Formats: sequence, C-alpha cells, structure tokens
Amino acid sequence: MGQYWGMWIVSLLPSATEIVYALGLEGHLVGVTDECDWPPQARTVQVVSRSALPAAAQPAEIDRLVSASIGGGQPLYRLDTDAISDLRPDLVLAQDLCAVCAVPSGQVTQALDVLGCQAEVISLDPSSRDEVLDGMLQVAGAEAVLACPGAPSVRVTWTQIQAAAPQVVVFMPCGYNLQAAVEEASRTLLARPELAGVEAIIAVDASAFFSRPGPRLVDGVELLAAALHPGQLPPPPKGTAVRLGPRPHQ
Repeated sequence: MGQYWGMWIVSLLPSATEIVYALGLEGHLVGVTDECDWPPQARTVQVVSRSALPAAAQPAEIDRLVSASIGGGQPLYRLDTDAISDLRPDLVLAQDLCAVCAVPSGQVTQALDVLGCQAEVISLDPSSRDEVLDGMLQVAGAEAVLACPGAPSVRVTWTQIQAAAPQVVVFMPCGYNLQAAVEEASRTLLARPELAGVEAIIAVDASAFFSRPGPRLVDGVELLAAALHPGQLPPPPKGTAVRLGPRPHQ
C-alpha cells in the first residue's frame, strides 16, 4: 500500500466517504454511493453505486428482497461499471462486514477484473472503535511493514528494517516528547545507510499522542495523516511532529 495523494478514490461505503473527507482527501474522491450523504458536499460527487431496493418499498417487502438476495438472489446494489471504467480509480474503498449495507469487496473486485481496472480494493470491516481507527490509517495511506497490530513491541535489527524497505519512518520512542525525539532521530537515524531509500523520517511527540491509551490517540491518528500527506492536508499542529527530510538516496 502506498500514499494516495496522487490517486483517484472511489468510495462504496458512506463511512469510508466520511473518512476520506475527515482526512482532507476529498480532492481525490471521484465516485461515491447514493447513500453517501455526509458531509453534505459528498452529494456533489458522481454516484457509481445505487441501492436496488425500490424507494417506496414497505418494511415487509424490503425484508423479503434482502432475504432473497442473501439466499443467492439479485445483488442489493448496482455498480455503474461504465462510470467506474471512465473514472479509472486507483483505490476503491469497500467492505465485507454486511452484504445488506454496501457492495461486498468481492463483487467489486470481480467487476474491476471484468473492466480491466487495476485499482487496489481496501475492505473496511471494523467491529470495534480501535478497528475504526485502524481503517482510518489504511485510508490515510500508511501500512506498518514491521509492527504487528495488537502485539507487544519487539526488538528489530537494522537488517530487518532495511529488508522491510519502508517509504517513511515514524520515530516515536516511548516516553519521548517531540524535542527529544527530533534530537535522537537527528543523532542516530539520519546517517544510517539502512535508511538510505527512506523518503522521510517523521519524529512525533510519542509521550503525548501515542504512548498513552487515552483520548489523544485520536489526535495522533490525525497528525500522522497530516504528516504523511504534506501539501495535501493542513500541517500537523505545531509542537506535535517534525518531518526530517526528504532524504537523498545514498
């Protein structure tokens, strides 16, 4: 997974559309569903997926149609494949959590294969607040290449770091404020040959926004998105993160 500021995005999930806007990536959003109603400007984006349920259907009829669809009947959503083909998205946001709520990602992938579209499909299927935040990080365009979500931190070698070939290194040593993190990163990381291909090293205030399991974790997600998308999002608040780079290839 890469960084998405140069890509076109199609969202087939109202919550994903809200995430796109929250991250300031609406300039790259080219397609949404007919149910994407927040923020209000989402209604101005081209609709590429519509509910197949009759607008005036009564609850009993909706239940019958939904049950029939789950049992192998007609899909509950119609993809405008012609529109998607014209838009040529690079990233499609879908889900597999509920076939009733939005187009399943498997159906999306099949449609893209038929169209010959090489878009990356990300399935957002959260079942907890933590997983919602993880999904926001996915849309922000970052993927951990060494860390294991939910697992304790482990020691890694420089050889492992080099083999992982990260694009960006986020430096957040536990207990360090921003000044201490910047000083340590400048002293120990910038000259490391194993990081020669890294585009940037981002030092953050780990003590305030990442080490403590409190409400400011949400702020941490937002400042990471801003730091990963320079020029596309407002910069992180002063005193929260410093981008060291870009670094020249050695």
